[in-house]
Amino acid sequence: MTSPNALEKLERRLAKARESWISLLSPIDDARASRRSSPSVWCPAEIGTHLVLTEEVIVLQFEKLLSSSADAPRARGLRWKRFLIPTVLIRSIHRPAPKFVVPKTPLPVEEILRRAETSRRRLIENARFASSQPALAQITLSHPFFGPLTLAEWCRTVACHEGRHARQMREELESSRP
Repeated sequence: MTSPNALEKLERRLAKARESWISLLSPIDDARASRRSSPSVWCPAEIGTHLVLTEEVIVLQFEKLLSSSADAPRARGLRWKRFLIPTVLIRSIHRPAPKFVVPKTPLPVEEILRRAETSRRRLIENARFASSQPALAQITLSHPFFGPLTLAEWCRTVACHEGRHARQMREELESSRP
């Protein structure tokens, strides 16, 4: 079970991470958001689309697990993986995104912002619900690189992931200036 203080801290961390890339994307138009500095990098709109798709998948999977909690996998033993989560911030360690969260085409900025708001609201609602009951707080969902993570650990991962991509978005906006 996540304590109220830990949950508040987690929500602040998520809000700060979200603001780090929303503040970059929201003031620009679709044309600017879709500009790439080179064909091998994602444009800001693709980065935003990736972040939204990722969070939506996490939310949907946890909603399924929380609604059928009797059959859901549980955390066991020492939760050492929480120490690995910040490695997501290290941009020199590149892990290719799973295909289902790689943007095929970038969404328009307004849609990214709308979907980001909706998915974040749902993520926090699920985290609050799960933290209110010890058994639910131990439900895990497998991460492609870290293995089974609880919802609280997933929230930390989301915040680190967004921080990583905010830096990528900032670099791309600076290097793709007309």
